[in-house]
Amino acid sequence: MEDFRAIYKILKALDSGLDDDELDQEAIGPEALGVSENRRGAPLAMLADGGHVGGVTVRRCLDRPQPVVIIESPRVTPRGLEYLQENSLMRRAADIARGIASAM
Repeated sequence: MEDFRAIYKILKALDSGLDDDELDQEAIGPEALGVSENRRGAPLAMLADGGHVGGVTVRRCLDRPQPVVIIESPRVTPRGLEYLQENSLMRRAADIARGIASAM
């Protein structure tokens, strides 16, 4: 579950950074995401592999369980924006469903 939260926060930060000349990399840092450096690498690798972010290079090594993630100039892609949109709509629907269930 932590990975999904980290993925959402990363995409949201990259989306918010579209208006800036340069992304504040602290916005996608482990502290901002509330995870360890290793825990941050896994979601970033998943996002890069899935085409949701660009400007991120993923290298896998046989002697390391976690991929090495090199953040060059991270940016959200159209696929990442679609994920954010769909996730926001599903979250709203879940909140509405919870409200209906609690009212019964």
